[in-house]
Amino acid sequence: MIYDHTNVWANIQTSAHPWEMEWNLGHDKQWQPFFGLYLPQRELATLQIPPVYQELGEQFYTELEKQVEEAVRDSIQSKIPSPCRKFHK
Repeated sequence: MIYDHTNVWANIQTSAHPWEMEWNLGHDKQWQPFFGLYLPQRELATLQIPPVYQELGEQFYTELEKQVEEAVRDSIQSKIPSPCRKFHK
């Protein structure tokens, strides 16, 4: 399926592999439009609501930074052979 603000198209090609597909939506034997002859075309409205962001305290960001640094350090250290593990903070 592909969509934009005007229509939705279904892939009716024999292959669903993107590298084997024809991407010209005007070819009716490869893409079937949802809106068209039997169902009039119309603007598709979004169902999404705008996100609401809130400001978090400085302590939250400090703790988050610490957790990310520890996770990255631990991940890197797990890939390094034991005798070579000297990671400076």
